[in-house]
Amino acid sequence: MKKFKLMLMLIFTVLFSGLFIIGCIEDHSNEPDPEKPESLHGKVIILQAYGSSSDAAGVSHSFVELYNVTNNALKLDGIGLYYADGTTVDSGQNTANKDGAWKRISLNGKTIPAKGSFLVLGPKQSANARYQIPENSGDINSDTFTLSNRAFKVALIQSTENITVQNPFTANSGKPIKGYIDMVGAANEYQGQDLIFGFEKAPARNSASEAVRRADLIDYDDNSTDFIAARYALSGNGAMSNEMLEARRPRNSSAGTWNPFAPPVIGEGSSQLMILQVFGMHANNDSAPTHSFIELYNNTNETINLSAYSVHWANGNSSNANAPTEKDVWHKINLTGSISAKNSYLILGPQVVDATTIADSTANGKLNLTTTTADVTSATFLMSNRSYKVALMSNQTDLAVANPWGNAACIDLVSAINTSGTDSVTAAKGAADLTAVNASSGGNKTISKQKSFRRVSLTVSDNTLADFSSVQYSSVSDDDIAKFRPRSTSAGVWTPQF
Repeated sequence: MKKFKLMLMLIFTVLFSGLFIIGCIEDHSNEPDPEKPESLHGKVIILQAYGSSSDAAGVSHSFVELYNVTNNALKLDGIGLYYADGTTVDSGQNTANKDGAWKRISLNGKTIPAKGSFLVLGPKQSANARYQIPENSGDINSDTFTLSNRAFKVALIQSTENITVQNPFTANSGKPIKGYIDMVGAANEYQGQDLIFGFEKAPARNSASEAVRRADLIDYDDNSTDFIAARYALSGNGAMSNEMLEARRPRNSSAGTWNPFAPPVIGEGSSQLMILQVFGMHANNDSAPTHSFIELYNNTNETINLSAYSVHWANGNSSNANAPTEKDVWHKINLTGSISAKNSYLILGPQVVDATTIADSTANGKLNLTTTTADVTSATFLMSNRSYKVALMSNQTDLAVANPWGNAACIDLVSAINTSGTDSVTAAKGAADLTAVNASSGGNKTISKQKSFRRVSLTVSDNTLADFSSVQYSSVSDDDIAKFRPRSTSAGVWTPQF
């Protein structure tokens, strides 16, 4: 009898356990499938967003940058980027009771890389904004996508349907609607001049000078604390330095894995983005190169967006009869586009020498640049072959001083002369460097209508004559022409030879 009771108890225990296990399996089957788009909540976040305008000081285009916080690439199939503007009044109290209608951009068929970004980009709106995003550089480029710089909201939702609710974060009995992934709502003067009715807990602040950008990669579901005002404008409280702008600017998926909160590289340009070679020729003469040129080189392992950079050049002083009449006046060339890692970037002036007399094997010279593709061409870039100064700046502000060295925005500076006593410059890397440059006379530490000034290595110091030496293009071999001739970004990755 005891054995029989024990047997019944054992059977009952096994059956009960089986039911318990089955019940647990059924409960877990209702949990989100990590392969489904709706499970991207907490995995893909809105990293930053900005509304541009025709007179915006911050960024040239409206944009939204997404970020994948996981270690795996994620498909965005079935997901829509929904966006709408809030309302604004010229002055007084805004009494609106709803935002503009939601619009949708499909992300179907797109993928966001592991620890990487995804950029939705609108049309160019501001030609005067500090940060000029290269045209069509988004993962999605939409001519109709714009955000207000006064009030907007952006939501990432796994849905193909139209959304009519004002706030998808709380529309489901105080909870997010089905398919909700992330959202940010922002306004400039919230509950005053501007109103927005969609946000997580409380809105962030935006403006024509400021994007809303995550404070970190942790989402606390409160836009007012999750996001900071990232000031892209050149001036004003909290304006980013050029190094910070380079570290925080929006990126597309081609950037691959990156850390949106890595500290900026201070002084990056002073030793890594550099002036590689310079040549000046202002008039038709028997010079070796056919054009004035400035060649930059990116000695970093990252692409550098140059839309906030400029190069300034000026003729030096000279008593030589063949020197240009204009002396010591800065001219600015704003840079455009970007320079990839280990690439050159070429600024080219107009042709001043007859190409038939400047062929790569003639007695007069050996550097014909008439068929060279430059990154920037300037019809007014006609620089003296007697003396000059060239400054690479991380802003696009006109230079008001003779010598910008010591200015935090001055990345690199090169100056050179032909003959001491006849020619001189007013800028160099400090007082001692200026004295040394102006004392040069003849040899490979001076320039002429046949000589460019070129770095002797990729090491940058505060000693111009140690860093640069002349290349006499009228007498170098064809092999050296191939080695030293200036290159543009079209040449791709290369390592300068010396």
